[in-house]
Amino acid sequence: MPANTHLFRAAFLAGVTIVNVCGGARVCMQCRVQILKGNAPPDDDALAFLSQQELQDGYVLACHTPVNDDLEVFVPELRFSENGR
Repeated sequence: MPANTHLFRAAFLAGVTIVNVCGGARVCMQCRVQILKGNAPPDDDALAFLSQQELQDGYVLACHTPVNDDLEVFVPELRFSENGR
């Protein structure tokens, strides 16, 4: 995986499509996922869109979170489809 690939793209390359209605504009919040293991802090702009509780619980916006570590990610059921379905 190339350095700084966004989580949204990394998931797609792994066969998991995370729903993203706004095309990465950070307004729909559909790509919100939870980092369970590994280090993937939210980018500075995402801080305005996530609550303090979500941040403490490890939530990030997949469309703007670079992957630079091995991660275990929880994708809420309504936010993904396997193999684009």
